[in-house]
Amino acid sequence: MLQGALKYLGLRSKVIAAIACVEHAGTHEHQQLGACAHTPALRSDGHTDGHAVLWLDPLHRLIDPVIMLSQNLQPMLEDEDIAVGGPVVLGFPYNSFLTKSIHDVPIWCCRASLLITWTLQPRWTHALTPVPGSDLASGLAYGKLALTYATLELIQGLGDLELRSDISQLRACHPVLASLINGSSRLPALPETPPEAFLRICHRADVFENSFPRG
Repeated sequence: MLQGALKYLGLRSKVIAAIACVEHAGTHEHQQLGACAHTPALRSDGHTDGHAVLWLDPLHRLIDPVIMLSQNLQPMLEDEDIAVGGPVVLGFPYNSFLTKSIHDVPIWCCRASLLITWTLQPRWTHALTPVPGSDLASGLAYGKLALTYATLELIQGLGDLELRSDISQLRACHPVLASLINGSSRLPALPETPPEAFLRICHRADVFENSFPRG
């Protein structure tokens, strides 16, 4: 959904299948996401045994929206006062890393006591892409637009609080986003009633969230 929301905002991005590994520096406990002996599959309810990251081309950012939401992270950090959640965002001064990392060169970063590595698997990306016209694609399409509305409302709210000082630069670098912020262009209308496919995706997300232990 994040890729679709960014597209509405005029920001080019690319979904890339990946294998991610999270290892605790002290205990060496680790877990992998997206490591398959076969091509990963995407089910009709959105569940997958694969993993993917998002490359945001204009800003040279690599984003993993869900790596810190993995169910097995909490036990790994039970003795540490660390909040688990939120996306991991890595910045790069150039985009040639994308070509290099495709050739089995891992990308890595540290989050507190965790070492996170990604190895891109672009040959699997198609398997993680919803079939056009399917119920899953329909549900995600609504989610993309709903997420865009929420994001735009947040950005406009920050502008109302006069927290943004780079609006002129924004117009020059990202004209689509700037026009949406100032109201000179509008997003497509969001249907009043979400499709059943979207509600099923949300239900699965609720089940996933509620599986985390509560402190």
